[in-house]
Amino acid sequence: IPSREGESLNNEVIRSFNERMKSYAEQNNYPYLDIYSVLADENGYLREEYCGDPDAMGIHLTMEADAAWEKYLLKHPEGK
Repeated sequence: IPSREGESLNNEVIRSFNERMKSYAEQNNYPYLDIYSVLADENGYLREEYCGDPDAMGIHLTMEADAAWEKYLLKHPEGK
């Protein structure tokens, strides 16, 4: 979430890591599941309703986020 971005843990770092993971998966013919796009808001931050600890780390998920993640996984069983 915006108020919890730090120097070493922020959306730029997360997006970069996700891109490297996606590239690695593609190069090695592994499935890649893009959970980030499911949980992010229009600005790329964790959706407010999906953040279970906005006054702490700002990265832990709510049950609503878990449900959105599960729905995505069920629609993409092959990682596509």
